[in-house]
Amino acid sequence: MFDFFWVPLFSLLTTALIVLLLRPVAKAGGLVDRPNSRKRHLGEVPLVGGIAVTLAVWAASMLFMRTQGYYVALLGGLTLLALVGVIDDLKGMSPVAKLAAQLLAAILMTSWGGIYLSSLGDLFGRREIELANWGIPLTLFAAVAVINAMNMCDGLDGLAGGLAAIVFGWFAYLAGELGNGAAQRMCIIFCGAILGFLIFNIRNPLRGKSRIFLGDAGSLMLGFSIVWFAVLLSQVQYNEHGRIPPVVDALGAGLRTDRSIHSRGPPGPEGQEPAFRRSDTFASRAAAVWYGTGCYCLGHSGQQRAAGLLRRFRLESRIVRADAFHPLPAARAAAPDDHASRVAFHSHRTSDACADQRA
Repeated sequence: MFDFFWVPLFSLLTTALIVLLLRPVAKAGGLVDRPNSRKRHLGEVPLVGGIAVTLAVWAASMLFMRTQGYYVALLGGLTLLALVGVIDDLKGMSPVAKLAAQLLAAILMTSWGGIYLSSLGDLFGRREIELANWGIPLTLFAAVAVINAMNMCDGLDGLAGGLAAIVFGWFAYLAGELGNGAAQRMCIIFCGAILGFLIFNIRNPLRGKSRIFLGDAGSLMLGFSIVWFAVLLSQVQYNEHGRIPPVVDALGAGLRTDRSIHSRGPPGPEGQEPAFRRSDTFASRAAAVWYGTGCYCLGHSGQQRAAGLLRRFRLESRIVRADAFHPLPAARAAAPDDHASRVAFHSHRTSDACADQRA
């Protein structure tokens, strides 16, 4: 009861309080996202979601974790990336500088925290694949890749946050199955903090006019935290009762959907733009992606259901001509010809009947 209610509730309320405190500060300091040719939201939106989540995770972990252990390296790495994200949102940073900061955070994970891949498990049904000296380089590569994948997902209201909430919820369940109570509590802390952010990000009655965005601070920090727990729970040396396969499937689903959403589809009738560019009703689509991602994590049957949902989502994310993917328009196109032939046939029979009567 304590772990699954009071801990996430504290994280949620802490995030919400920090958001309310930081919104006016961000507007005064210019930490806002402004509309441009690539961004169609209205007005200036504060980029304080990532800062609020980071501070809430710090507060909750200091309060509810008896000993931090190697999680000190986790907090250090996510704080570093959050600071880099704030600087990038304020002034901009070169890609090389951002990549260097991501690599430094990954080095903190492997060297300070001692969290790295030592085995890929029995991937091919032959024997366990031991990485030996390749463990740390592969972990560094995976960390940078997941961090950037999460950053790329942050292009739709609730998408990155929703994906992260599902991933951490799934990790919390797996950590409990493996008997790793510390990892489970940390994942629950992340879930509560992210839900506190989503209250102000997704359209809902509680948000009002207090809309915020995650910002690079949040997307980079969440990507780093996800890869941390993915490695932690997949290696037997960090868990008492086994391990899980080393894979983060949720990000694959999210990244594919995000790429589909942001690609410009063919123009619709009368030169209309794709639906996601013209409409601001993002919450339902983000929720569909979350559900699909959750199904994707549940095994083969769930993956099939998620694949069908995401295919539907991709089709509904664009306004395209129906004949691009559905055979009905062809039948409809043929229908007028059939109707015309029937009319001509009946006209011919009527004219013949009239000729017979005159005769």
